[in-house]
Amino acid sequence: MLEASYIIRILPPYYNNWNKRVVKAPKVHFVDTGLVCTLLGIKSTAELAHHPQIGSIFESYVFSEYVKRKVNFELTADLYFWKDKSNKEVDILLEAGNITEAIEVKYGQTIALEYFANLENYRFLSKTPVKTSVVYGGQGIHERGNHVVYGWREF
Repeated sequence: MLEASYIIRILPPYYNNWNKRVVKAPKVHFVDTGLVCTLLGIKSTAELAHHPQIGSIFESYVFSEYVKRKVNFELTADLYFWKDKSNKEVDILLEAGNITEAIEVKYGQTIALEYFANLENYRFLSKTPVKTSVVYGGQGIHERGNHVVYGWREF
């Protein structure tokens, strides 16, 4: 019912034969982050900035924007996430034909090297060409090695 009324979206896990040790439970994202904030009692942007769930709320916001883009532009891409049993995770996997993009979502406003660790791990394990990017709470579009970093307004 919640998914049918577009309140939540279920993000299925990605798993392939190359790694059987993955988490297979789906993720739940709220489409309306304003509703999430209301349910959590967050009444201002200042409260949101210091809330312990800010990272999850930001991730849901970014995921929702990818879903909207997919629908509005009639894209045939599939969306997943990947997480192994040791909690290494890629927040969003966008798969369109033989093209895969691994996307990390980080609320931080500065780019940290740790943002790229799970992307590199996924790329190593998949052994296939993977475009990797980070969407973060800062601004601008930057390149870091073979990764593209997008500010939340630019992605």
